[in-house]
Amino acid sequence: MPVWAKSRTAVSVVCSPCNRPSLVLRSSAQRLSVLANANMGSTHRFLALGSDLQQVYAWFAALPEPPAVIQAQGGQWLHFLTLGRLQVMPDTGRIDPQQSPVASLFPPEHLRGILWTAGELHFLPTPQRKLFPKLDAISRRFKKWLQGFECVFETPGARGEWDFFLEGRLRNQDSPIFALPDAMRALRAGQYFVSHGMREDPLSRLCRTLELRGVSHSIPAHPFLFTFGFESPSEHASNKRSGSDFESSWAFWIEAASDTAALRWGCQVAEEFARRLFERAGKAGYSWAKGQFAHGLTDKPADLADARACTDIPAVLDGQMPDFLWALEYWST
Repeated sequence: MPVWAKSRTAVSVVCSPCNRPSLVLRSSAQRLSVLANANMGSTHRFLALGSDLQQVYAWFAALPEPPAVIQAQGGQWLHFLTLGRLQVMPDTGRIDPQQSPVASLFPPEHLRGILWTAGELHFLPTPQRKLFPKLDAISRRFKKWLQGFECVFETPGARGEWDFFLEGRLRNQDSPIFALPDAMRALRAGQYFVSHGMREDPLSRLCRTLELRGVSHSIPAHPFLFTFGFESPSEHASNKRSGSDFESSWAFWIEAASDTAALRWGCQVAEEFARRLFERAGKAGYSWAKGQFAHGLTDKPADLADARACTDIPAVLDGQMPDFLWALEYWST
């Protein structure tokens, strides 16, 4: 487990042997990829980059009865606990999405450095309105919320302004596609998007086609080590009570085209991590940015060497959130 220096004026890292705590949130070995082709229930598709995906999570978190998130290979289950227990398929022991009050979420993925997949959300209980009428209502509400963003694809066979940038079966499916703000800006700048679960052979053929169009790794990404200080909920309470200045710090690698892009995304990740940490402690509305904590990109050879030797420092792409689960558990105790 990394041991982080506690200083509001400088943030550094020293690695010690890892001893990651057990997770409270559940995980599932079931792969979600097979569910993306299901033709029952309701499906919602969206383009999301940068902070867009956090808007999706925030929408569900704001529900009167928000779901529990179950990590799985390829995506996440959103289990609406108050609507019923999980049902499993007797032959495999896996979650039965057609008989359980769940939705399956496939977050966007960055492929080959030049492509992003569309996000997908599937409500698969069948018949949904009869089995889980409240879940059906949530699906309809989410659809209405998505319709507040720009529609970039309506239906197969209908020509659209953005068809040129929607590849890999995205235009072969019936459900419309909505672009959240950061993704819409990227789309206008020429970003290409593909469908979730695209296989390697067609993906390679598409990349070769894009190279002929002049789309390639023209701006290579570089690893930047972003470090930041923050207060845990217990430190915040202690500092407020006694006037002390205790804090913790963390770091992660960001693959980005420039230091400006890495710093921008690092600050967004730090803000989101602190928000989730304090929400977990029942203290909504906390802002990391308002605390003016030390943060930045380090270029010190010793710090970079220590970070490379520590396996607990996550690495993300620009626009991708790290897996916060173990960190939330560690700093909640």
